[in-house]
Amino acid sequence: MDGYNSFLHGDRLKKLYYKILFLLALVISIGIYIFFNFQPAVYQSSGKFAVFYLNKSDTTASGLQTNDDLTKSVAATITSRYFLEKVSQTSGVDFDSKMLDNNVDNIVKANVMTSSNIISVDFMNTNTDNLDKINAVFLNQLNSSKIISGSNSSITIQAIDPLYTLPNPTYPKPLTYALVSLAVIIFAGFLIIYTLSV
Repeated sequence: MDGYNSFLHGDRLKKLYYKILFLLALVISIGIYIFFNFQPAVYQSSGKFAVFYLNKSDTTASGLQTNDDLTKSVAATITSRYFLEKVSQTSGVDFDSKMLDNNVDNIVKANVMTSSNIISVDFMNTNTDNLDKINAVFLNQLNSSKIISGSNSSITIQAIDPLYTLPNPTYPKPLTYALVSLAVIIFAGFLIIYTLSV
């Protein structure tokens, strides 16, 4: 161990070790960049929708109202296989059946924003044209779904931010991944060298 520490304490040898560390980190980072650069790009369409209802059976209520449970139910409907199949049929965009069963988050995410009646909706696809087709039919399809059209209450879905396809892919981000890996490897390497040379 003493011999090993003396190796690390040698200034010239430490400089050589730092150079090797940097080159190793650079090679790994370039490999990560190349790997992710050849992965299919995933694009995203995002929007926000508000859920209101008018209870027809309550004659004392006036105007549109909100309900947390109703908002959560609408969000759950958006991620249901039945609804997504309807969107697929209407838009002409095919969804992977395995994703519909096990990884629906790779197709759509619907999250109720904290303490609100607003649902944030994100669709993901490798083709921006497919997302544009989904954008065009989504709201109409949602308004004609069972939870909306089959309810005793008059439910209204209003688009606060209509679905919009983002121009740049959300995944992968090869340069970001490569730079992060480069920084982590160099930091960890310097920390190891410093610890052993103290």
